[in-house]
Amino acid sequence: MQPVSSKGTLSIQLLDYNNPRSRDYGGSCCDCCSLFGYCPNDCENFFRLTVTSYPYNFFSAVSPWEKWETSVVGDDSFDFPGYGQSLGNSLSNPLTYHFTGRWPV
Repeated sequence: MQPVSSKGTLSIQLLDYNNPRSRDYGGSCCDCCSLFGYCPNDCENFFRLTVTSYPYNFFSAVSPWEKWETSVVGDDSFDFPGYGQSLGNSLSNPLTYHFTGRWPV
């Protein structure tokens, strides 16, 4: 038997974001309350992304392979900073995860 080795890169480029109803992750209005079903304030959006095994479970949640959190990068409709540009928190677009050996399981 011959040993097998591999390496790879997962790259996620963030392009644009649109939140026309100005609602947060839980479905509530950002910063305030609803005014006749309308949310009067834009959200200040940041993003949390996690690379982990599938199916997602308790163990993959407590020990992900990689996780990223941007700083606030925009309101409710914007284009992300372009290739190589900062997403805050020492991150740049695209987000990149390098691995060696096999894909972790």
